[in-house]
Amino acid sequence: MGMFIYLQLHAPWNNDLSYLLSLFFYARIAVAKQTESRVSIGVEFLRQGIGARLEKTLELLNVEKYGVEDLMRWCTQFARQQLPQAARLCQGLSLDRLLDELDALNANPGQPQHCSSTVEF
Repeated sequence: MGMFIYLQLHAPWNNDLSYLLSLFFYARIAVAKQTESRVSIGVEFLRQGIGARLEKTLELLNVEKYGVEDLMRWCTQFARQQLPQAARLCQGLSLDRLLDELDALNANPGQPQHCSSTVEF
């Protein structure tokens, strides 16, 4: 069984409160579980809707094999925000916070920037 999903995701780490990531998908229901007061649904994204620039149309692109880069980037950034500030700087290189990372490195010269934190949802 399939369903259309429209997501509007706010980015709390972005200072511009008007920033919104809007995504439209056609997805297949992979798992559905009902508990006392809620229904949880796991979906597999099959198509991503992309709006046409010159027409009021929606093109559905196949995303089964390669996934959705914008959603993956949003989820990664969301997960980073759940970490303490020091650990955020250790989780790879974020160009959005490049200057913060350089400041942290300069504050502790000669100290390797290691991190052992994990994030769970």
